[in-house]
Formats: sequence, C-alpha cells, structure tokens
Amino acid sequence: MSSYEGTILLKSFRLLEIVLPPLATLLAGYIGVRYGLKQIEIQRRFDFVERQLREFYSPLLGYLRAVRAKSALRLRISNVADEVREEISARRPEGESEQFEKLIKYDNQQLRQELLPLYRKMLEVFREHYYLAEPETVKWYTELSDFIDLWDRWLAESIPREVIQKLDHTEERLKGFYAELELRHNVLRQRLPGNLAQSHRHCGHIKAEWVSAIATVCIAVFTGSALFKIENVLNKERIRAVENHHTWVEMSLADFESTGERDPKDLTSTFWRLWVNARNLGKETAFVHVSDWTFQSEKRGAIKKADFPENDLKFSLPPGKKAKLMTQFVMSPEYHIPALISGEDALVITYKFESRDMKGEEEGTYEATWRYTKGKFSLLHDERRYQISSGNRLGNR
Repeated sequence: MSSYEGTILLKSFRLLEIVLPPLATLLAGYIGVRYGLKQIEIQRRFDFVERQLREFYSPLLGYLRAVRAKSALRLRISNVADEVREEISARRPEGESEQFEKLIKYDNQQLRQELLPLYRKMLEVFREHYYLAEPETVKWYTELSDFIDLWDRWLAESIPREVIQKLDHTEERLKGFYAELELRHNVLRQRLPGNLAQSHRHCGHIKAEWVSAIATVCIAVFTGSALFKIENVLNKERIRAVENHHTWVEMSLADFESTGERDPKDLTSTFWRLWVNARNLGKETAFVHVSDWTFQSEKRGAIKKADFPENDLKFSLPPGKKAKLMTQFVMSPEYHIPALISGEDALVITYKFESRDMKGEEEGTYEATWRYTKGKFSLLHDERRYQISSGNRLGNR
C-alpha cells in the first residue's frame, strides 16, 4: 500500500468515527418519528370517523327515525280508519264522512309542516357535509333531492297526477337509502375503539407527539454536529492541498438558459448557454484550458458533437480572482426541456480542464461530472491530479 493510499484509508476511518454515532442517533430518531407519525395517522383516521358519525350519519338517522315514527303512526291510523269506515258504511250507507275528511286534511297538513321539513333537513345535512359521506352513500343524494322536489311540485299543484304516477314517486325509492344509512352508521361505529381504549388513545397520541418532537430535535442537533465536523475535516484537507500547489482552480456550473436563437441546421431546436464559475485559490496566476465537453440525457442518450460547437475555453486567472465563462449547445425546447424541468429526465454534463502556472513548473488536470434537473445542478464526481515538470505525480483528489 502506498503512503498516499494509507493516508486516504486513515482519513476514511476518521470520517467513520465522526459519522457512525450520529447515524445511530438518526436511526433511533427515525424509528421514533415513524412511530409518532403512525400514531398521529391513526388518531386522524379515528377523528375523521368520529366526525362522520357526529356531523353526518347520526343527524341523518335522527331525522329518518322521526320521519319513520310519524309515518308509521299515520299508516296505523289510516288502516284503522279504513276498517271503521267500512263498518259504518255497512250499518249506515249514508255514512259519517266529516271526521274522516278531517283525518285526511290533518295528514296533508302534517306532510307539509312536519314530514317534508324533516326531509329538507336531511338534504341540507347531505349538502353541507357531503365530504363526510362514504362513496356508497353519495350515490343516494340525487334520489333524495328528486323525492323532495317532486313533493314540492305536487303540493304546489304544478305537476299532473298522471305524471307523478308515471315517475313512480313513492317512498319505496328511498328504502335503499334508509338501509345504507343504517348499515354505514354501524360499520363506522365498529371502526372506533371501545370507550376504555378511547380514554387511553389520547394519552398515546400525546406521547407519540413527544416522541416525534424529541426525535426531530435529536436528528437536527446530531446531524448538524456531524455535518459541521465533516465539513471541518474536508476544509482542513482542502486547505492543505491548496497550500501544496502553485495553482488551484475550481470550476462549478452556475446557470442554464436559452438564447432564444434557432439552430439554422434544425429550426425545431434552440441554442442554450451553460454558465460556469471559476476561481483561483492558488498562490500564482493560472493558465486554464477547458475542453472535452460532453452532454448526455439520462433517458435519451448522448447529445451529438454536432449539436454543440467546439468551444475550448482558454484564459488566465490571477490568484484570488474569479471569472464567469460560457459555453453553448443545441437542444429541442419541446423534446428535452419539459422533461428536465419536471424531473422526468436529467442532463449529465462532463468537462475537463488543464491548468498550469505561468512558469510551467506544475500542471494540473481536473475532470468533473454534474447532473442538471428541476433547475438545479449537483456534482456527481470529480477528480484532480497534479504533476511537476519532471512528470512525478504529486497527488490527486
């Protein structure tokens, strides 16, 4: 093993010593957060079911049972009245119809003033809390609305009797709705825990929130601490590397924009600019030559050399100075760009540059690969090598 490889291995162990304790904490925190989120999700489901029962199904069942109680009494009185009328008619053919007419009048009045208002309240609950209804219940909304509307038209004498009969306007059409309310109410009640479990459930919910909060704080603290330590190690190593060389040029991709100019060879494509930031952290002026650009779509493959002109960048950069450079290539705004913006595709950009001090005592090469998607650049890989004029390699990165 070379001394250079030994140094790299030692640095790796040092990084592991720093990273492993926070990773263990992150794992514990992750478990706590997952537990807390699971408890919160369970609580939310219980809360929603309770709201369904409290604001939708229970009120509807209450109004329905009031309607059924009054309708059942009306039917029982009507059946007895029919029997009595037959008995009276058998004894006295002229009959006593006045009291029976009052009975019919009362039933009609009750329909207007009591039964239909209850149906309207059911429709109002349905309309205002529609989002609380289960899919099996939702399909009955139209049937209930039509039932009420036809009664209103009939009582307003705005629809012929024959039309009402043809439409089969009877309460039988709502029997399925009544059965659905009863069934869904029972099913939802079974989804809730018992009263004893409910009393402990709220305590569990509070504990879950505390677990989630504590785990989140631990993750933030230890992750921040680990990142700070790692950044310090890397910065120190970088400073040592910079101090050991005459020049140290760093280049990063900064921006990606359209020129708006059409490609004369392909009018469906336009020229795009790639802006690059460069700076020299070394002690001497660097002469830089950037070349070997490659552009590749992860989904559609490499962009051909014909689609980006030869654009070697040659410039000198004094120590401590920065420069902004530009290269350009051709892409289709309809074919490539929407996928890059949405994240369905990514553009992989690779470039290489050579740098040397003005005396020619030291030469360096640097190669980097970047990925662009959703408007952001991320560095995938980079490698830096130096050699002195005799050709002995001083180091790489």
